[in-house]
Amino acid sequence: MDIFSTQADLIYDINLLVQSVLVALLVLGWINNKPYKTHGTIMTTATLIQIITVVTIMIPSLVLNFGALIPFEGKTGQIITILHNNVGTIAVILGCMLSFKFLSALRNTEPLLCGVKHTMYATLSLWLLSFLGGFGFYLYYYP
Repeated sequence: MDIFSTQADLIYDINLLVQSVLVALLVLGWINNKPYKTHGTIMTTATLIQIITVVTIMIPSLVLNFGALIPFEGKTGQIITILHNNVGTIAVILGCMLSFKFLSALRNTEPLLCGVKHTMYATLSLWLLSFLGGFGFYLYYYP
């Protein structure tokens, strides 16, 4: 069964849908940055869902197909995969850091000013770039 591509397994189609919803959540969280509690809850939820998809879908796929990256020959698919992986990893790490700051402030009843705006904008930008890379990955491997 397929949703978008006859070549992709259903799990990858579902993952693409989930990633699209997460991008919508991120944009919603960015637009609705006040009250801070709502903003932080939206962003933390998106980060948690992203971690789940990375651990259950993306890492297993990378491990199963790791042989396609070695030896590195500069092929388009290799470049897309490596860039998507690296940018996505940085985005998730930054998202986790901001989420932990938010949850810590919430738990300790501290002001909910959890990050420098530049860090938040960088995280959002990297996440969107990673999404585009993942979309490119999908189009490249499942035309």
